[in-house]
Amino acid sequence: MSSTGGSSLMTPISSMDLEKNSTARQQTTARSDRDPEKAVYDARGDSQQQPGIMTDSASLSYSDDDGDNNGRRQQEESAVKIVLFFSGPCVILSALNTAWACISLVITLLTQPVRLCAKRPTFAQQLAGLLGPALNLQLRCIYTPLAPHANEDSSYHIVMLVAVHILSPFLSLGVMPVAWVLAAFWVSSAIIGDPAGVDKRDDGRDTVLWLRGWWEGWLLRSVKE
Repeated sequence: MSSTGGSSLMTPISSMDLEKNSTARQQTTARSDRDPEKAVYDARGDSQQQPGIMTDSASLSYSDDDGDNNGRRQQEESAVKIVLFFSGPCVILSALNTAWACISLVITLLTQPVRLCAKRPTFAQQLAGLLGPALNLQLRCIYTPLAPHANEDSSYHIVMLVAVHILSPFLSLGVMPVAWVLAAFWVSSAIIGDPAGVDKRDDGRDTVLWLRGWWEGWLLRSVKE
């Protein structure tokens, strides 16, 4: 008797739910036929209510490859400025950085007794804070994208940072005549061109960017990964 009565009570309710669901599906289908854009909006809203479903392409994270491509494009566009920098100003800037490195070493050594009376940064942190901006200036001159933490004191190998500042003037003296040769080669290749018309690449620009990459690798020896 109880099972029969329960089934008789549940049958009307289940049939009403089925009718409501079928009516809702018919209304949704009718709306999609009349207004496709609204149907897409409704579907997106339904998917956002469900966890683990992502339909908005704008929520994708930014890729580092885009930043690398932008930096490469800027370097290619500024190849003339880079070769002009290597042809003379690089030697002057490296010599100034070497003089500043010597002054910074003296200042840091003289201020070490103060650490006995007050809590101050370590020797490496003080020296990195003085020499780091000078290194970043060299990197900006060759259009190297700097990381957000480039100015932090803990971003450098202090021994290599001092070595790079001291040895850069001597290496830049060797880079300068190479830059002159590359500039002459770039001008001659631009005048002669490609008679066959097959090679679409600019060999002069590529060689300048190769020299820029070598100098960048030397400067980044003092930067932590």
